[in-house]
Amino acid sequence: MPNRVLNSLYPRNPIAPAQAYKPSRAQQQDAREWAKLTGINYTAALHQMMSPRAQGFLGPRIRVRDLISALNNDKLIGLGLSDLTGAEPGCNEYGKPRGKLENPWEFNGKNDYVQLALIVDFLRMFTVVEKREEAEVHSGHLRAAAANLIMGQECRSTSRGKILWAAAALGLPLWAATGDDPLNVLIGVSVHEYNYIAHMVNSGNAAPRVDHSQPSVNDARPAAYDYLMHAQTRALRGEMITDRWQPKLTAPTKDLRPFHDWLLTQTVGESVISTFARRYEHDVFTGIYGAAAQARDLLDAFRELASYRVVVEAIRQFYMDHPDAEPIRTHLLHTRIEQDGGTELDIYSCPCGHSEILETVYTSSASDRAPLVINCDTCSKDWEITVLRKDSVWALVPSGAQL
Repeated sequence: MPNRVLNSLYPRNPIAPAQAYKPSRAQQQDAREWAKLTGINYTAALHQMMSPRAQGFLGPRIRVRDLISALNNDKLIGLGLSDLTGAEPGCNEYGKPRGKLENPWEFNGKNDYVQLALIVDFLRMFTVVEKREEAEVHSGHLRAAAANLIMGQECRSTSRGKILWAAAALGLPLWAATGDDPLNVLIGVSVHEYNYIAHMVNSGNAAPRVDHSQPSVNDARPAAYDYLMHAQTRALRGEMITDRWQPKLTAPTKDLRPFHDWLLTQTVGESVISTFARRYEHDVFTGIYGAAAQARDLLDAFRELASYRVVVEAIRQFYMDHPDAEPIRTHLLHTRIEQDGGTELDIYSCPCGHSEILETVYTSSASDRAPLVINCDTCSKDWEITVLRKDSVWALVPSGAQL
């Protein structure tokens, strides 16, 4: 079966490498402070300050002075920089209490600041929780989620300590944990948004859910999630992100979960979709799965082959009932730079989860892209390529959906 292809859909902003920008005074000052803190040279520190991935996607670039202030002053993670042997109270890089002879922090000299900047943006994605009694997410939960959600290699083995460092520098509420694991510190972010992210990364297996007491229908996609993922993809290509995310001040609650709301209306009847909708309703309200706010979320939850067919049928019917709904984009798995340096291959998951979607980008041109390839016999039959209207990028709809 031939793969479905699509010619270039949208223009792409020319990539300006970090070296094309002159460092600002703030970047130079931060480079000097970072070099002093970590023991690397000024040039290496400045390179990190100017990385496209460290400029802040959801807020301003995190200043080194704020990071140092957190280490000096935060009561839970403070180092006491006057005594780097660990004699002062606080925790080390791995979130454990420090002994007098323990080295509190280790720096690789290559991307420590970039890693912290990415973690800062990851934490900015969540709604802040101010009350201790509402805090349920701890540093261990967020470490696992960040390792799977942040693109690139910097955070694949991040520590609880760096999560806490970034959280303290942001000014997020922190509380000493109680119970079986006192080494984990509670961080004031929304448990419902965390549960959603935990489910999104590797179908929830990579990061554990923490809220089993309330129906997971309350789980909510963080408002900045889609923007953050798109911005990471662009920055990985070397693009400086200048269109920083702007939160919407108001949004009707009903519009936050259009697919979920529609699917719950399908529970009456004896059709295949009705039977599946009743199963979905049961699984959501008993906490087995989170609510599928968008059609793509249902694919992430029901990847087993037995459910995949009816999931596609349900999504097809949704688009037929809602022709103005945005089509689906699948998750970017990784980007591979070809040896010639002139092309890169973006590899996305296919809807069924058993193969890939391939997009070749010619980095020498602002708009030239090779045809999109659905490298899966199953998905090439079940899905059609269209355009995501708000961004003019490729997207998918079930074959036969009337958009």
